Amino acid sequence: MKKLKLSNRETAEKAVEDAPNFNIKASVKEEEGEIFVEFESKASFDCEKASPEAFQSVISDLYSHLEYTMKWAREDFDYATKRFYEHMEGHLPAIKDAGKLQAAIDTLGLGDSFSVAKRTIYVEY
Repeated sequence: MKKLKLSNRETAEKAVEDAPNFNIKASVKEEEGEIFVEFESKASFDCEKASPEAFQSVISDLYSHLEYTMKWAREDFDYATKRFYEHMEGHLPAIKDAGKLQAAIDTLGLGDSFSVAKRTIYVEY
């Protein structure tokens, strides 16, 4: 059995539903709080019974295995990216200098509680 670690159950369940499209049998497994899609790969080759048809079958199965794994790794990355941007909504934008930080603190009404000092950078050459 091969394992593909995914970040969430929703994507894992979609991957299992999609597995037959790649001629793969898959299931969702959870181990120690981590979610995996376990799947069988038919890609095995018996050198004693080697034939062009057997070799072509193995190549086809390997390609299917790779295509399935890459598709669902990209889907999982896309899910994580969307969740990150959803999380970042409402956060302050990147603050470039002390003046902008002080302006943000004042805007939030925290000017009496915090003060910002400009950094001094020393260069020796």
